[in-house]
Amino acid sequence: MTVPLFNIGGFTIYLFGIMIAIGVGTGYILALKEAKRKGLDVDKVSEFLVYLIIVGIIGGRLGFVLTYRPYFFLTHPLEILKIHDGGMAIHGSLVAGILFSIWYVRKYKLNFWKIADLASPGLAIGQAIGRIGCDIFGYAMARPWPWGIKVNGQLLHPVQVYEFLLDYIMFFVLWRKRDKIKYNGQLFIIYVIFFNIK
Repeated sequence: MTVPLFNIGGFTIYLFGIMIAIGVGTGYILALKEAKRKGLDVDKVSEFLVYLIIVGIIGGRLGFVLTYRPYFFLTHPLEILKIHDGGMAIHGSLVAGILFSIWYVRKYKLNFWKIADLASPGLAIGQAIGRIGCDIFGYAMARPWPWGIKVNGQLLHPVQVYEFLLDYIMFFVLWRKRDKIKYNGQLFIIYVIFFNIK
């Protein structure tokens, strides 16, 4: 159940959208902080991140369209543009983001692994914050636990809570490790491992 917060000009603003925006903003600020600490060109990194955010939104939408409701969107193509009605897939954002990053760093002769490392903690905290606004759904509990969420009369595991807690742990590990890496790309590899495990 997506939680509506308020309405502006006929558009309903949902908790999920607000939390995604806060998550993206926080990740952006942390990535710039890391760029400055690593002695990289902050303006170039900032420009790259803005493009990356746009590509991530497009990729997230296309990921949802192709994965969850392809037939519906094939027959109602204009609905693809109604991103305000919901429907994003983080896997689509990540795939699109990685492909775009590879192209961008080659074009502008940047170090892909350095860029990936500085972005990794921001990705983790962005996911953690964004998950707070996710719809509540999950797996049915085999036995009742106090933290179960009742949806349509069924007690479910709050999967989003599990995920954002794991995302915060992932962020903590990456943030503590960021100035102790042994090679460029190590943080990004840790991020990918964490993402796939959870």
